[in-house]
Amino acid sequence: MSQFTNNDLYELLNRPPPLWLSGADLSEANLQGAGLNGANLYGTNLNGTNLYCAHLNGANLNGASLICVNLRGANLDDATLQGATLQGANLHDAILSRANLQDANLQDAYLINADLSRANLSDATLQGADLQGADLRGSYLLGANLSGADLSSAILQGANLQGVDLSRANLQGASLQRADLSDADLSRANLHDTDLSRVNMIDANLSDTKLCKANMRDAQLGGANLCDADLSGTDLSGVQYNDETIWPKRIDPKAAGSINIDTDLEGAVLRDVYLSDRDLSGTNLQGADLRDVWAIGTDLGGTNLQGADLRGSYLPGANLSGADLSGADLQGANLSGGERLGLGGADLSNANLQGSNLRSTHLSGVDLSGANLQGADLEGSYLSDANLSGADLQRADLSSANLWDAGLIGADLEGAKYNNETSWPDGFDPNAAGAINTLTPSGAVKTTSTCATMTTSIFIALVGAITLAVLALFA
Repeated sequence: MSQFTNNDLYELLNRPPPLWLSGADLSEANLQGAGLNGANLYGTNLNGTNLYCAHLNGANLNGASLICVNLRGANLDDATLQGATLQGANLHDAILSRANLQDANLQDAYLINADLSRANLSDATLQGADLQGADLRGSYLLGANLSGADLSSAILQGANLQGVDLSRANLQGASLQRADLSDADLSRANLHDTDLSRVNMIDANLSDTKLCKANMRDAQLGGANLCDADLSGTDLSGVQYNDETIWPKRIDPKAAGSINIDTDLEGAVLRDVYLSDRDLSGTNLQGADLRDVWAIGTDLGGTNLQGADLRGSYLPGANLSGADLSGADLQGANLSGGERLGLGGADLSNANLQGSNLRSTHLSGVDLSGANLQGADLEGSYLSDANLSGADLQRADLSSANLWDAGLIGADLEGAKYNNETSWPDGFDPNAAGAINTLTPSGAVKTTSTCATMTTSIFIALVGAITLAVLALFA
């Protein structure tokens, strides 16, 4: 029972905020709708307290005891509940976005439709918790225990669930697009009709899991254990697995449209596949169809991409150092990324890079001989020592690009744009090669200079005439 009377509580709640109630006993008190924004409630006893629709934005509840507390509809935006005990707490419709619940105990708590977006729930205990329809987008749940929890229809897009225990959990109808479930335990979980597209499930335990009618398109299953999993009606197109992946009996992943990334991928059809942040270094993708793929930050170092079709691909920050892209078609591709993008030693000879985005890309020493770079965006790119002999650079944007010591023999620069920040090889005349300086056209400069000289001459003559007239007047 609370150490405060109703009059005491009334007086406390009418004090200027923020309140300092660290270590106080407020158990079973009626604080419905109370304004406790920014309050210090560290280690406070709030067991059985009624905080229905209370305002606790930014409050400090670290180490507090909130067993069976009523926080339905309460606002705990940015609140800290690190190490707090919330067993059996009612958080139905509560707002906990960006809240810190690290190491908190939420066993058997009611979090139906709660907003936990971007919340920190790392190492939290959520065994048997009811999270139906909860919003956990972008939340951090590394090492949390969600065994037996009900997450049906929950939203977990982009959530970090690395190493999470979801054994026997109910995730039916949940959305986990692009979530990280690597090393997670999903054994005997219910993932019926769940959206698992582009999910990272590397080394995850999916044994005896119900995955019927789930959408697993473009998911990563390298090293995953799917022994005895129910995959009836599951969409496995574009799923990437390896030789260590364990499949259920009578399942042919290749026939289902999945891709073994440990085997030769020469000529493989990977159109519109999500390959971001993967390690594909040294892979043979010669002649592969990679149109419209997403490969942000992907390691493609030393990869054989001869004659590959990469039209419209999105590769910012990818590592293509030492890759062979000779004869590849990268029309309209985006390879921007500044220092993050590695293309050192790559072979792009005769590649089609028409209209591609190569802004701020490091292409030093890259072989681009005979490449089609018509209309390519090379603004701010580093092309020092690159081989551009015979390359077609018509209408390319070379503003602020560094072409110091680049080989430009036979290159076509007709209509290519540059500015005063563009660096050219010694003795190279870009204007004579047909390039256009977009910032300082020579005609404009000369016209401005001539006008300025004429204006100055007229002014001097006028002043002289006035001086002579004044002297004649007083003579």
